[in-house]
This record gives sequence, structure tokens and C-alpha cells, in this order.
Amino acid sequence: MKSIGDEYTWAKEALQDLASDGIEAKHLTTDPDSSPYRAADDLYLENTTSTEPEHFLDTRHFSNNHRKNIKNNKELGEIMPDIPLFKGGKKFWLSNRAFLPNSFKIRKLDENLNAIRKCVLYRLSPSALKKTRLILNTQKVEGFNRSLRRSLPKNVTYTKNFEGRVHSAIHSVNLGPGESLLVICKQLGAEISPGSAAEKELKLYQKTDRMQKAYKKSMKYKKERSNTRKHLYKIYEKHQEEKCYQKNKLMRPVKRTKTQAEDHPYAKKPRVAVTKKC
Repeated sequence: MKSIGDEYTWAKEALQDLASDGIEAKHLTTDPDSSPYRAADDLYLENTTSTEPEHFLDTRHFSNNHRKNIKNNKELGEIMPDIPLFKGGKKFWLSNRAFLPNSFKIRKLDENLNAIRKCVLYRLSPSALKKTRLILNTQKVEGFNRSLRRSLPKNVTYTKNFEGRVHSAIHSVNLGPGESLLVICKQLGAEISPGSAAEKELKLYQKTDRMQKAYKKSMKYKKERSNTRKHLYKIYEKHQEEKCYQKNKLMRPVKRTKTQAEDHPYAKKPRVAVTKKC
């Protein structure tokens, strides 16, 4: 019995269905640890498909994996200098900062350079550049999954119209929400009257959706996101500084004398005289 996490089997069946319709995949973009490419390659070796597939790495997931590997690299933790992040203490910059300070320096040793070179080659080696040269990612699939969850929420089971709702979600993503409704109504014989209030509202909805997508691709929007990200990093660092701060942490501890260590006379318990009975 197949499990929902068996990517290899599901991908192989999907590629076979596409091949039966005369469609063969040439470029496959996946996560570094996914297995759909192996399924496509096996189908090609079995002569089920005639197009040799080429594997590309999702640039977004690849960069995230690169970042995690750097943070978990013990060699870098030893050679990267600590920087003061709060009064009276130091922390390792790699796990608390996104940007390097101006005073950042590394000792020029062979082992240090080799460790850094290894991290750089993970992302900029010839093999890595070859698999990311088209700058492809799976964000389109992730975006469709969100649209699909809107049409098929997990808390509801649609036994009769499951496939129809899936096709409707795909149609809406491909054409846009407003245009999709206009086309569907026309195909069903319930065409929306030209010039009506409903048509104007759907066209306005379509225009707004198209403008939002175009704006998110603009450099202005990307710059705003970058500035917001930097601002949030600064807020996070300030929060870490306040969380780790302790009062009088820089002051030297005062050596207490024997007299100071003793309690005040009024705090001592009175001594009670005990008499022995004869």
C-alpha cells in the first residue's frame, strides 16, 4: 500500500500518466532531497519515456539548506570570532546575526580558508551552478497548494465534487479568479451579461489580482521586503540583548568581610537559658 510520503511512486505514476497523453518532462525542479527525478530517470532507462530528464535544484530550498549547513558547521564555529552583542558578554555572530559587522576579521590560516572555501563551493561549485543555472524554484507549486487548500479545506470531505473543485482551483490559478468565473459560466450556458454589474465586478477583481502580482515582481516591492527584513533583524537583536542583560553585570563583585556576612543583631534569635533539674 502506498503512503502519502512515497514521492518516488507518486511521481512515477504521474509521469506515466503524462506520457500516456504524449507529454514528457525534460526539466525537473525539486528539493535537494526529493526523489521525483529518480522516478523520471528510471522511466527513461526503462524506455517508457524517450526524453532524457535533467535535474534542477530549487534555489529557495537549496539556499535554506546551505544556510543550515553553515550554522551547524563546527569548524566555522571555531574560526569565526565572537562579537559583543550585549553588555558584559559575547555571543557567536552566526546564530544571532544576518549581516557581518564592519570590524569582522578572520585569521588567515590554511584550515580557516579551506573551511570557508568548502562552504562557498557548496553553493558556487560547477555542479551546483549547473543545477541552478535556470534559477528555477517550486514556489508556483507552493502557491497552487494554497489555492487548493482554499477550495478543498482539510476539515471538509468532498466525496461527490472533489475532482471538480480541484479543476476549478487549477483553472482559477491559470486564468485568474475573475476571468476563470467568466469562462466557466459561459461554458455552462449561464453567460454573464456583457456590461452588467457582475461582469464589471469580476473584471475589476481580475485587474486587481493582476496588478498585485505585477507589483510583487517589481524592484520596489523587493526592496521594501529587504528593508523590512533588516529592520526585523535589528528588533530581534535588540530583544536578545535585553533578554540577556543583567543589572550590574560589568561591576566587579564586592568582597564581603566577615562582619558584613553576619546578620544584624536584631535578626538573631535570642538565646534561651536552660536550667537543669536536680
